[in-house]
Amino acid sequence: MANLMLTYSDLYTKVSEFLGLGSSPTGTDLTKVKDIVARGYRKFLYPIDSSTGEPYTFSFVKQYMQVRIDANKWKYPLPGDFGDMIDRPHFEADSGYHELTQIQPQQIVEQRAQSVSAGFPIYYGLAPFTFDGVIGTFYEMWIDPKPDTTYNLEFWYRKDPLKPENDSEFLMGGVKAMEAQLECCLAVAETQEDDRIGVHTQLAADAIQTLIRSDVKVTSDILGNLARPKESLYRWYSAVTSDAGDSVYVDDPVS
Repeated sequence: MANLMLTYSDLYTKVSEFLGLGSSPTGTDLTKVKDIVARGYRKFLYPIDSSTGEPYTFSFVKQYMQVRIDANKWKYPLPGDFGDMIDRPHFEADSGYHELTQIQPQQIVEQRAQSVSAGFPIYYGLAPFTFDGVIGTFYEMWIDPKPDTTYNLEFWYRKDPLKPENDSEFLMGGVKAMEAQLECCLAVAETQEDDRIGVHTQLAADAIQTLIRSDVKVTSDILGNLARPKESLYRWYSAVTSDAGDSVYVDDPVS
């Protein structure tokens, strides 16, 4: 018994049939319908919440991560699917549950040029450090002051999934997101190929907002009663140690 998910090939086949290209597109037709699905997937993944007018991040693109911070190491690579931080990195609850303050990576470099003291990390910055032609830009998290001992940081980040390639792949979102994904793909086909806003454009908009409302209810049930102490309640202590190398150790993301 199969599940109700639509595979990558299911989506581009439905787009192909909608455009009158048949159920087995080849050549330039296949390239076209795959490009339309990629655009529809992007439209689906990065929606605007009509109730707020702001971009909305679905719960299924949020990834929890733990990073072990080692003494005298201030650069830590982030995963290849890293999009951006959802919350600021903070230490585990038993260590004070403090959130680091974000500053520009250039500021961290300037601060290190003035002092290489080690202590309790207070600041972090996100810096691009390499580019891959397939995946894109990889990022590092820089912290300051560099740690005087080992700490565990945790945070949530938004995943930027890769473009699907295999016909049997499922797109991110799960069963309840299938109709929204499909309508987003058909909406792109509608506007791109027919140069008109039609029924699928409206259906996509409605399906996205319905999915957002459902997702908000789920995340509110989980996060609505949580509170985090204000940073002003904490005092900071630093211990000076000698400078050391910048080797890197990062724990695997927690699944």
